[in-house]
Amino acid sequence: MVRIALIILGALLSFAANAQSVRLKNYLHPESDTIRDFNDVYLAGAMDALTAYNMAAPVKLFCKEDGLVSHEEAAHLIQDWASVQTKNWDDTIIVIPLLLLLKKTYPCH
Repeated sequence: MVRIALIILGALLSFAANAQSVRLKNYLHPESDTIRDFNDVYLAGAMDALTAYNMAAPVKLFCKEDGLVSHEEAAHLIQDWASVQTKNWDDTIIVIPLLLLLKKTYPCH
């Protein structure tokens, strides 16, 4: 019974709420303060999702000794990375470089 409910819920959610990904260009140069706030909420949600996955994963993707990576740290990592890029990364979804930056900044030994 629970299995059928989950299948139905998954089908309904996939039709009703297709979330938009935030691209690097839109994150770095939002059109308004409202969009900036939405982008920050998106990044916070992405960071929470990556942290939750990392805690449950048998092989850790990143390890921070003193606890969790804050949303502000994640925003700082993205902005620093974007400032030194020589390629045009405007269409990149911000979660992809965020994960790579977390792995590089907080490696697991």
